[in-house]
Amino acid sequence: ESLPIDLIPLDDDVLSLELTGGSAMQLLSDKSESNKISNGESSDKKEFLNGTIGRVQGLGPLATAVIDRMMTLRMEEAQWSVPMPSIQALIVIDRKIDLVTPMLTPLTYEGLIDDVLQIQVGGCLQPPQPQLARDSLMGPTVLLPLNDSDPLYSEVRDRHVETFGSFLQNQAKALKESHSQFTNRETARDLSEIHQFVKQIPVFTRNLRSLTNHIHIAETVKRAAEAGSFRQRWQTERSMLESEPCYEVLEDLIAAGEPPYRWLRLLCLQSLTSNGIKATRYDSIRKEVVQTYGYEFLIVLNDLEKAGFLRKRETLWMDSMTTSYSTLRKALNLINAEVDPSNPEDAAYVSSGYAPMTVRWVQAAMRGYNGLEEAMKELPTAADAMKRSRGPSLGALAKSSTGSSDNKPVLLVYFVGGITYMEVAALRFLGKRPSFPYNIVCCATEIVNGETLLRSL
Repeated sequence: ESLPIDLIPLDDDVLSLELTGGSAMQLLSDKSESNKISNGESSDKKEFLNGTIGRVQGLGPLATAVIDRMMTLRMEEAQWSVPMPSIQALIVIDRKIDLVTPMLTPLTYEGLIDDVLQIQVGGCLQPPQPQLARDSLMGPTVLLPLNDSDPLYSEVRDRHVETFGSFLQNQAKALKESHSQFTNRETARDLSEIHQFVKQIPVFTRNLRSLTNHIHIAETVKRAAEAGSFRQRWQTERSMLESEPCYEVLEDLIAAGEPPYRWLRLLCLQSLTSNGIKATRYDSIRKEVVQTYGYEFLIVLNDLEKAGFLRKRETLWMDSMTTSYSTLRKALNLINAEVDPSNPEDAAYVSSGYAPMTVRWVQAAMRGYNGLEEAMKELPTAADAMKRSRGPSLGALAKSSTGSSDNKPVLLVYFVGGITYMEVAALRFLGKRPSFPYNIVCCATEIVNGETLLRSL
């Protein structure tokens, strides 16, 4: 017998199966039927707990497999359905339709914490305070929960790297002023005022502890973000997103013996955005990899090819082809260089100008994918790219529910193969927009970033 632990609530709007041990890569490589069944059962259990979902859509072959499994379970357990669902729509997304986003560097507070310190099961190990580290060899290890239970974190997590520092400074000033309003008053205080102040001490202490923790973490990730290597990585990513070749940068990183997953992400990104890598360049890179990291590393490159992250361009004819990515970039308006990180009007703020492709598809679903028929053909296994169940369109379903933003219907977006914190932030941004007809709940097999996804090999 087994204990079926399914979706784990990491936050009020984020649920995860927390499949680890290479499950994401197994799904991407079509090696794990049991994971597909698990995804279908978790979706079906969500449907059972919340009522029958009125509209189900899927993007990609793994999404289709999950929907098929869910529909089978729905028919087997039809007598359990309840009439009034709290979740009215479901979009299942196959990670394969967007391998670009996980390779990119997030620029939100939460995304950078995951990139620099690594978030695991909704928390991270807080780096030791400098003064404590001097007093001990290792310093204390503190597990800091990162979720809505901390009001400050809830406010700062999706802020851009250019703004979260000043936001925390303003919070510190406000906390200091609220405390000094009582302690610095010269007028006499009656017993009721003193009693009210004493009641606020636990709240003040909790807020101060949270603020201290996040200021320290923010300083850590800001130092990483201001390093020259970080800036070079972001600039290289931006060039690759514009389908420009950056082979010299890759070769320099390999020759310098940089940590492998630092340049592997860029190598995969170059391949994904350029219809593969020219054969001569690819052979040259493989040779340099062997010289620097050993023959064993060729196995990693081979596995990345099998999973679809790397591709070798064999002919001149392939060099002249318009890439699938460039077609999707234009059709979905993935690049928005004019976005203002301090006052964003577009989800592209999460990376200073690039909107996750998966989020653009969610936006397109509200319009019934109108005008994107040709772009749909560029998705992996285009014939199975989209599958719809019976019921009204997502746009029509949303219009049937009127009211304030607090009463908007709920859209569950389920990622098979993992979701990034960049996508979580972008979907939160989307759900909070008055013009978007749904509140969004994110659900995934696991939380991933470029390094964890590639390490799952």
